[in-house]
Amino acid sequence: MTRNFNVRYNPQIYPDIQKAVDFYVEQTQSNELGQKFVNNVENTLVKLRHSVLHYQIRYDNIRLLPTPSFPYQAHYRIDEENNTVFVEAIFHTRENPEKWKK
Repeated sequence: MTRNFNVRYNPQIYPDIQKAVDFYVEQTQSNELGQKFVNNVENTLVKLRHSVLHYQIRYDNIRLLPTPSFPYQAHYRIDEENNTVFVEAIFHTRENPEKWKK
């Protein structure tokens, strides 16, 4: 049986997502790719609720969940005792994960 976790979000993920959307809109001069990115992130975070333990710890008890079709990953940690997942960041794969700690 699959465990479902409560998911909590670091408020900083929203400006990070908006920054990526702005980049895609600027590059394409269209909202289409930006909206596709948002939908992709939303679907990835829904998937996370059901598959939190499927991804390995990569650093400091943080796991990474890739977003399909885009070079971004959700960085998250698990509090199994409280059945909660904390999404700390949504980063481009080339960004330094130390950024969210600041």
